[in-house]
Formats: sequence, structure tokens, C-alpha cells
Amino acid sequence: MSNPSEAQRIAAVRKLTSELYVLQDRMNQTIDQITGLLHGAELSSLLPVPQLPGRTPDGTLEHSMSPTALALPLPQVYVNNPPSGMLVGLEAKLFSDYKNGQLQLVQVPASRGSDSRFGIVLNYANFDATFLSLVFDARKLLQDLPSGKLRISMALETRTDPPAKLHAKFAFKVGEHWGEHQLAPKGTRVQVDSFEVPMIDPTIVEALDFHLIFTPATRGCIELHRVSFSVSVSPVAENANANVFEGEA
Repeated sequence: MSNPSEAQRIAAVRKLTSELYVLQDRMNQTIDQITGLLHGAELSSLLPVPQLPGRTPDGTLEHSMSPTALALPLPQVYVNNPPSGMLVGLEAKLFSDYKNGQLQLVQVPASRGSDSRFGIVLNYANFDATFLSLVFDARKLLQDLPSGKLRISMALETRTDPPAKLHAKFAFKVGEHWGEHQLAPKGTRVQVDSFEVPMIDPTIVEALDFHLIFTPATRGCIELHRVSFSVSVSPVAENANANVFEGEA
């Protein structure tokens, strides 16, 4: 019969070894960044730098963002049984209605050639949840943008084992009114989706959230390798009617 304390020690060694590998990868990435900067690489190619909206030749303003959880190290490499509503990076929160079972959130180094520095992995076992969701606050996409015709786009790459149903949507709030635009991601490859709003005044949009909602099995793994958002606005005359998100509710 095995000794329970011995099994716990072995599990602890495995956990610490995994953490060591992650920290080693982070150290190597940091060395690569320092080397790149010393050799004249662009700062924006190595570190997330806030960007002002850019303007295309036709006058359209463009803005983009990626979650910091995929760009910068989190304070904790592993989080076991995180509470619902826990902050993941600066913009995202993790939600779930699980009461029993084990849930683990891990930030892992991204594979070479990836658009992100890190990935987010959710491991779960003996899980009784009906949903597992990441909600990203994308409100800063609208900062410094004028009124006009808006297009919002997102790029997403996830992997689930076993396959899990995935639902995605943008939710926005103007005054006391919440509206939604449903997206339909499918499969595990990189996916791009977008929608247009006929007229928007960004200054009165109080919230713009992106929801990723998974329906998990009893045991499995969810990997998030890429999430990015972009907006483009075609400015209009000042006397145009700024009817925000008309027809999108």
C-alpha cells in the first residue's frame, strides 16, 4: 500500500518541476528580448506598447489590442481552483459555476512563431460546471476614436481536449441598455470574425466586453493561444446622427 505522504511529495516535486520549466522559458524569452533591443529591434515587436489609432489613406482610423495575459507574465504561474471572477491579466476575468472538482489555470510560454508570448491553459477534473468563461474588457479599443461607421474584428485560436462547445459574443452597454452581437467560432484553427455598426459615438459606450464561453466535460483541458481585437472607424460629419449600435441589440 502506497504512503499518502510519499504520493503528495511526488506530486509536489512534479508541480515544482513544471513551474521551473515555465520560469526557465520565461528567462530565455527575456534574454531574447534584451538581445533584440541591444541589436536595434523595434520595441513594439518585443514588448506590448500602447498604440494610438492609426489612419489609413482613405481617412479610416484603426485601433487594435491583445490581452496582457498573453503578452506579459502573470503574478502566478499556476492558480489552483481559482474563484469565479478572478482577474487574469489586466483585461480578462475567469467565470465558472463549478462547485466540485479541480480547476487549474496555467500561463505557459507560447510556441515559436506564435503571435503571442504566452498561452493560457485551463485544466479541470471531476468538474461539475455548466460553463467556463473568459470575459475580456475591450473598452479601450474605442479610446480616442471619433463618431462614425464602425467595424469590430477578432482573431481567436483555441484548442480543447476533449472537444468542448464554444460560444463567443461581444456585449456592449450604452446607458442602462445592454446589447449583444453573437459570433460563431468553429474548430481549433485560427478564426477571424467581424461585424459592422452603422453609426457609433464611442464616448457614450460604457462597456465593450468579449465573452468566450466553453461548455466543459467532466475532465479535460482548454488552451487559449491567441485572442486579438481591432476596430476601424470611418469618421462622419459632425451633424450626423450618432445612433450607437443601432439594430445590434
